Amino acid sequence: MPHHPLSLPTESELSAIRFDPDNLDGLTRDPDTAMRVRDLQRRAMASLEQNIAALLAELETVEPLPPANRNIAATNNVRALSTSARQASAATIDRRKMAHDVLVSAILNRNNPDWVMTDPATYKVDRHDLLGTLIRLPPL
Repeated sequence: MPHHPLSLPTESELSAIRFDPDNLDGLTRDPDTAMRVRDLQRRAMASLEQNIAALLAELETVEPLPPANRNIAATNNVRALSTSARQASAATIDRRKMAHDVLVSAILNRNNPDWVMTDPATYKVDRHDLLGTLIRLPPL
């Protein structure tokens, strides 16, 4: 089944919002603007989450996480089962965090032609980027 990502808010939708990175309260002061900004943020976060899920699914096909140790289950050793489950859970959490970080970095650097994902020296986050701000802020 092909993946159809939710689209991020468009540049024209984002540029329609008057954005001052030094005055984030201004995004929610006017009720009309606040409603539009909240919708943009909701869509951006939903798109990010859907794309994280798609990336995780793709990673699982390329390099599956090791399952919890099945041999332990046969021993009825509760401590070993618990340790194995924690390790599997930690690996899943680490993979999700990595997917999140990669996608957020890609969004933050989407207008940076010099960005190389594996070279932190090439990261340039534009503080005037409304989309980048919306995905890094708690829900407005």
